[in-house]
Amino acid sequence: MFAQAVNTSEFCPAAEDNEPVTVTIARKVRPGKEVAYEQWAKDISAAARRFCGHQSLSILRPSPATGGKYVFMLHFDTREHERAWEDSAVRAEYLQKLEDDGLVEGETEINLASGFEFWFPMAEVPSAAPPPRWKMVTLVIPTVILLVMLVNYLFHPIYANWPGELRLVVQCIFQVLLMTYVIMPRLISLFRFWLYPQKVGGKD
Repeated sequence: MFAQAVNTSEFCPAAEDNEPVTVTIARKVRPGKEVAYEQWAKDISAAARRFCGHQSLSILRPSPATGGKYVFMLHFDTREHERAWEDSAVRAEYLQKLEDDGLVEGETEINLASGFEFWFPMAEVPSAAPPPRWKMVTLVIPTVILLVMLVNYLFHPIYANWPGELRLVVQCIFQVLLMTYVIMPRLISLFRFWLYPQKVGGKD
């Protein structure tokens, strides 16, 4: 993994939609071009981080689990912001360089998904399996409990006299937003070694 960052460097106008989006891209690098491709990957990663709505970018090196391919996992806060990067001249220039320098071979595998599917994104190539359910539950339950306690502590002085139903609605909305946009992307990165162990055959 080369880069993982959250874009906080510039003002981004509000997007019309509000679902986070993850794009998974798998490429086969030509033998002997690995060093050049990794430098290209670092450069395009830095460029992507400067775009509005960018949340994180993980790059996985070839392994048996990835089918010998390099895999990008690019996260944006909305489809609109992801499309702005996808349609940008900057990205087009990097893709042209990739072709001109002959760094990759074969077809590029691209998968896009949005919403809560990517609380637990695919670990490797688009066809890879998500983590075992017991691992998802083990990570999510303590996170939700701590988040509920934190939200209650922070908001109690504000809505202590509100009707119970309204308090519940506010809590749920705030917690879901935090889980989706802030907490889960970071937890997935932190616990990736456990959620998506590199393996050859066998079971977890």
